[in-house]
Parts: sequence; structure tokens; C-alpha cells
Amino acid sequence: MAKIHGGEILVRVLRAAQIDTLFGLEGGHIDLIIHAARDAGFRQVDVRHEAVAGYAADAYIRTSGKPAACVTTAGPGFANVITAIVSSYLDRIPVLHVAGAVPLGEAETNALQGDFDQVAMVRPVTRWAERATSVEMIAPLARAAIRAMFAGAPGPAFLEIPIDVLFSEIEEDAVEITSPAPVPARPAPGPAELGDALSLLANARRPAILAGSGALLARCSEQLRQFAEQASIPVFTNIKALGILPGKHPLACGSFTNLARSSLEPDVLLILGARNGMYMGGPTHAVIPADAGIIHVDTDSREIGRMHPADVPIVADCRETLSAMLGEEIVWPERADWIARAQAAGDWHRDQYGHALADEELPLHPYRVASMIAEYIDDRTVIVQDGGDTGGWAEINVSEKIPGPGKHLAIGYLGNLGMHQGFAIAAQCAHPDHKVICLTGDGAAGFQLQEFDTMVRHNLPIITIVFNNLAWGMSYEFQIRQEHGLSWVELEDNLRYDLVCEACGGHGEFVQTAAELKPAFERALASARPACINVMCRSVASPKTEAFMQAEGVDDIILPYYQNLKRR
Repeated sequence: MAKIHGGEILVRVLRAAQIDTLFGLEGGHIDLIIHAARDAGFRQVDVRHEAVAGYAADAYIRTSGKPAACVTTAGPGFANVITAIVSSYLDRIPVLHVAGAVPLGEAETNALQGDFDQVAMVRPVTRWAERATSVEMIAPLARAAIRAMFAGAPGPAFLEIPIDVLFSEIEEDAVEITSPAPVPARPAPGPAELGDALSLLANARRPAILAGSGALLARCSEQLRQFAEQASIPVFTNIKALGILPGKHPLACGSFTNLARSSLEPDVLLILGARNGMYMGGPTHAVIPADAGIIHVDTDSREIGRMHPADVPIVADCRETLSAMLGEEIVWPERADWIARAQAAGDWHRDQYGHALADEELPLHPYRVASMIAEYIDDRTVIVQDGGDTGGWAEINVSEKIPGPGKHLAIGYLGNLGMHQGFAIAAQCAHPDHKVICLTGDGAAGFQLQEFDTMVRHNLPIITIVFNNLAWGMSYEFQIRQEHGLSWVELEDNLRYDLVCEACGGHGEFVQTAAELKPAFERALASARPACINVMCRSVASPKTEAFMQAEGVDDIILPYYQNLKRR
């Protein structure tokens, strides 16, 4: 009877769960996994830093709807990926993380890359974390990990497989390889909740839908479109769900930022998989008016009513909820005037910054750069945004053009810069026939510059545009306003990000004027290689930064990102 090792067992379970893509970085502890995955025909993308592998596995399900696995070696490999695990946990993204470990028989021996508890370290920031202590346990634990990723509030799961367990062999017929299913059924709303929600919406004069990543992961784009059209309700999204209703749809009104900047004052809000927090104005009423009726749909009951009590709490799946709403016979009012007002909510940034489109002063205004790049977005484009101020300028220029769900990827609640390389790698793997365009600041770009090599080796023609203002832009603006002087926020002007890309085998462009930008982009696109366009930009506080730094009173102690303190 043939024998199989632990790596083959794991790969067969992944295949049964329809996971066929691995991101990671080689290490002896995991060699048998990557060899088995190679032999099984898996898509494998080896990167230059484990954090990038984690970011890529996170982005893969966001952009494709299919889960991926991140595989890392023991010790430093595992430690490097923790930031990505925390990010997935905070954003509720289901990712399977598998890490190697020292042999079970060498505990307390000061072994290489051992003598600390990897499982204990990530248990607080995963939905499930366990260690396989025998080769027989790999299959059932892998199935349990995959089920846990999707149970209730989704999130990452972690399985540690010590090297001696992985290399152990077992009779092939002693291993039961089955699908991790049944995945928990998608919960549907109850009839009373459904009736209350539809009554509120039908009687509203100014209703709006706020969609978040919970709606994106529920893959409810079509149901959302049908319901929004049927009920004549405009749709706003957070930056993680941009495109769930394609930007060119007449009911797609851009991001929550547009709503916060407007005077719309919706009277009823249908919140779909979006959590109350920084993207919805926190405890303020910037996005959610104080007197608005709230229908909040989420699979996690803990999120409903956070900061803003819900009039109709619905613990259910967004797709199931919208499907149930579509199944009801409702006479909806005509709302053409309200829709026109909601559509116009995105005009604020053109009114405020439109002058920059003709501004020839150098360095370039970042609004102009972002606007010019946005012209290249079509139905086969994925946009990745990173950075502080750069992310702010990108959001307001691209939010109305994202062509569909999963076609826009951005940093989330952890706020960790440097995610764009992993996100872009995943997007290009998932959509090989699309343009993948990264917009990032020079600070964020520096985290993982070596990933240009990954893009070259795997033939991923990603175009990265670096908004280079020689500073950690958002922090620079914060420090100016705090009037304590500048520390650690200025960067040197001699780092040519474009030349780093060229050195890795990619295409580089250096841009200083507006007239140079479009030809540079066209050359980068025509090269069919990974490309970096290094654009010299002016340091200008983005609307996001300005919002973070607003003072309510003259005696406020201004805090970056958070509510200000009152001076005592």
C-alpha cells in the first residue's frame, strides 16, 4: 500500500475545499507542502517577504471570491506574516495560514527557529488556531480551519504543522480526504425584521444604502443592483466595497466620503455589511445623521448597534437579505429628485480641487496626477491604493469609475502601509487579462520594493505609480499643524523607485511634469512588464488628512486620526 506524507495530505484537503492558489516564501519546514502543491498543479506565487504573501492571500478572495492559502516557514517566516494576519482579522477576511514549526520532539532545546508558541501568538487575532501533533491530525484540523474561516464573522485561521509531523508518512487509505463542507448556511432575515425594514424604506423620503466589505464578501452585487433599481435608492460604499455597484451605474454615488461631505441628510439608512467605525465617521454623525432610521444587516451581532443603535437589527447574510427583499411585493415611491441630489454628492472634490487640473506649478499637484491616472480605468482594470495622503487623493478620483466588485483594493482598519504590492500581485494573478494599477505614496512604496522582482519572475505586468513628495505625507501635514517642528517625516530626494524596478527587470519612468505623465503611462503599458512610474508631487494635505485634523474648539489638543482632546 502506498504511503503519503503530511504535505500531500494537506494539499488534498485544500483541493477538496477548492483552494488551488498558494502564496508564500520557501523554508525547509514547508518544503513538502510546496512540492505537493506543485505536483497537484496549484498556482504558487513565491514572494520576497512573508508579509506580502499574507497580504496577497487576503486580497485574493476580495478580488476573485475564491480563498487562497498563505504558507510560511517557522520562526521568522511566521513572525513576518503576523501583520497580515492581524489585518485580515480586523477586516474580517477569510484566509488560511499554514506555518511550519520545529519538531515536537525538540521542545525546550533552543532549536533553530523554535522555543516560542506560534499558536498562542496568533490565537487572539484569528478565528481558529491549532497545532497538528500527528500526521493523522492534519486532514481533520485543516478541514476545521477552513470551516472556521467562514463561520459567523469571517476571518483568518491558522494551522501549525511541525516539521516532523509534516515529513511523517501514513498509509494512503488511512487518510479521509473530504470537503470541509458543510460551510455554515447563509443566515436569512426573519419575516418580522424583513417587514419592518421594508416598511421603513418604503416610507422614507431620502433613503440610502451603505455597503461595506460584508456585502462584498457575500457576493451580492447583482442582488444589490436589482434592489437599488427596484426601490430607487442610491448606494454609497466604504473604500473596501467600491465597485460592488459599478461606478458608472446611475445609483452608484461613490464612497462614504461623498456622503460625509454633502448636505444630503438621509432619513433612512440600509447598512449592508459595513461596520460603524472610522469609515462611517465613528461616534460622530458625519455619515449617519442623528435622526436617521437605521436598518443594519450583518452576520456578526456584535457589530449591530455599535455607536449608533439600529432601529431594525438584522443578523443575516447580505445576499440573503437582499434576495428576501426582492421577493416582496412593494409599491415604491418615485425618488428622481433625491437620486439626482445623491449623484451630485461627488461633485464636492471637483468644486474644491478642480483648479489643480490646470495647475502647471511644479512639483505636480497630487489631485491632478490621480485624476489623469483615473482616465485609464476601464472595465478591465483593478485599482490598488496605498499610502496616507496618496490614498486620500486616489479615493476621490477613482471611486466613481471602479468597474465592478473586487476591482478596488485598499488598506483597512489596521491602517498598515505597504500592502499594495501583495494586493496587486493577487489581483493580477486573479485577473490576468486586466490592467492592475497601483497608486501609492513614496513612504508606503519603500516597505516592499523588492517585490518588483516577484512581479518580474511571475510575469505580472502591474503598473505602480509612486506619488513622490519626499515625505511621509500625512504625518508631515500632522506635524506642521501640531507646531512642534518636523521629526522623521522628511525623505531624501535621491531614491529613484523607477530605477529599482528597472534593476529588477521591469520598466521604469521618471515624471516631473504633467505633459510627461500620460506618455510615461502609455510606455509602461506597452512594455507588458511590471512598471514603476515615479511622479514628483507636491506635498498637499488630502481631504482625508484635513478631516482628521479638524478642530472643534480653539482649545482642542489635535490628535491625528482620532477624536481631539479637550485642554484641561
